[in-house]
Amino acid sequence: MSEPGSDTNPQFELAADAYVWGFSRMLYAKYLRDLRKVNAPLNRFMVMDRMASPNEGGINVDTLYGVAWLDLAREPVVIDIPDARDRYYSIALIDVHAYNFDYIGRRTTGTDAQKVLVAGPEWNGNVPVGMKLVRSPSRGSFCFLRTLIDNEADVAIANE
Repeated sequence: MSEPGSDTNPQFELAADAYVWGFSRMLYAKYLRDLRKVNAPLNRFMVMDRMASPNEGGINVDTLYGVAWLDLAREPVVIDIPDARDRYYSIALIDVHAYNFDYIGRRTTGTDAQKVLVAGPEWNGNVPVGMKLVRSPSRGSFCFLRTLIDNEADVAIANE
């Protein structure tokens, strides 16, 4: 109950703080659970192999989507990106608090082949030559991949 003359309600403020703190953790726990339901392996991308439709896929029909959950608790994970031949793509790296801590893709790192070493907060190893280190603030990271396509015939080319 709020104090007389006060515009705030401590219970409401506490509930709001709990929501802000816990919502992203619950959302990403749900994403991980959903991936496990379809036997998706950790540390591997699941990528669409067809254009999205109103009933399946995503909200944009010119985008192939992919997701991966990286388990960074024990060791880093290498994201091995082939030459995208100037195709637009982006990989958002998102921690368990819904913070997008890095982006890989045409706008940020270019479209040449590259290897990115994604490490958790406790990892203290050596970065192999030729790899870029990206440090996750959490021991798990959700990766969201978007790849631009022109039409149905372009899907096979984008998935090479």
